Amino acid sequence: MRVLVAYDGSTCADAAVEDMRRAGLPVDASALVLCVADGGLDPENIGLAEADFKGSRKHKLVEAEALAATVRMRIQSDFPRWTVTAEALWGSPAKVILETIGWWSPDLVVTGSHGRS
Repeated sequence: MRVLVAYDGSTCADAAVEDMRRAGLPVDASALVLCVADGGLDPENIGLAEADFKGSRKHKLVEAEALAATVRMRIQSDFPRWTVTAEALWGSPAKVILETIGWWSPDLVVTGSHGRS
């Protein structure tokens, strides 16, 4: 089984990861933790110089990498026989998640609801 965990650090994303322990998932599986640094900013539209934008982009990507690594370790602890990897990407979260689903072909996608029913 392949599990894609789209994680953004929100309370809802934490709850979704926590719920995985009670979901009856198999003992052996592969999981990919994906954190997306939101690339929705256009430096020209918000008055940032290109150098400032690149610094902001790098900072967001570093934060996403740290989130992904933390959740990877959490999932690995909960499912010790799983192969768990983590990846941080830059872009529109919805688009990046859908693209990742396309090339990785997970059997299950785990993500938080952002409080929407």
